[in-house]
Amino acid sequence: MTTSTYLAGRKKYRRPQAMLWSDAPPIVSNGFYVPGGNELQSAAVITAVNDANPSAGTVEYTAANDFVVGDTVVISGCSIAGFNGTFVITAATSTYFRVANATTGNPTLTNARAVPVGEFLVLSDHNRKDISFKPERIEKRERMINGRMRSYHIADKLTISTSWEMLPSRAYSTNPQFNVATGLPTASVGFNGPPSTTEKQYTVDGGAGGNELLDWYNNHTGSFYVFLAYDKKGNFAESGQYGHLAEYNEVIEMFISSFDYNLVKRGGSTFDFWNISVTLEEV
Repeated sequence: MTTSTYLAGRKKYRRPQAMLWSDAPPIVSNGFYVPGGNELQSAAVITAVNDANPSAGTVEYTAANDFVVGDTVVISGCSIAGFNGTFVITAATSTYFRVANATTGNPTLTNARAVPVGEFLVLSDHNRKDISFKPERIEKRERMINGRMRSYHIADKLTISTSWEMLPSRAYSTNPQFNVATGLPTASVGFNGPPSTTEKQYTVDGGAGGNELLDWYNNHTGSFYVFLAYDKKGNFAESGQYGHLAEYNEVIEMFISSFDYNLVKRGGSTFDFWNISVTLEEV
């Protein structure tokens, strides 16, 4: 589960990136809004299933992964139904993870994978254009017999749109595997350096690149939570409003109503540049 310390470690500058998308609703950590769950991880491809390992009632899945104990994953692709489903991880290394499961057998694997549940994605401010807020007032207006207009206000809903120009197609050269305690990459990071074993960061702040945004769009046909960090009067009490600029201070449940991307420039063997525009509509 993420914490305020983790998010503080993910800040490139003094304030967090302007926007974050989360599957899970906000929780409060040290008085701050933080998303439930963990930062977006890639699905783990399962190559073997070992029943009753290390003991009865436990199943070990062989898979390169960056899961941690307590993560919830959805497993699919096993021919024996009992090995599929939603499980909480009880042990994990970079090469396997274990769950509590009494199923036994030797299943055939067909595109078997484990997909984490309850994730969030930190969006990049890399070449991001302005964030446009368009409120819609839902109401019924009717003119009375005396000619005076009367309005029955139902709700105010918000549409948010923004875009990126020349956004790298990926944030890092490989999976950065952020430290669960600090939010910092577990390997040293160099920016756009020559090829080496060191993790390369392509977006200026480590936020999502084009592929991460597209993957989120493809996998989220329903609503999710949008965390925003900007100076909006009224989000906090008058006496404390000036102390919250360095955190996410507004959370709105929204849908993606439009998503467009263009391949602008191919970048050799490292990454491409994309233009992306997205519009979000409040639930």
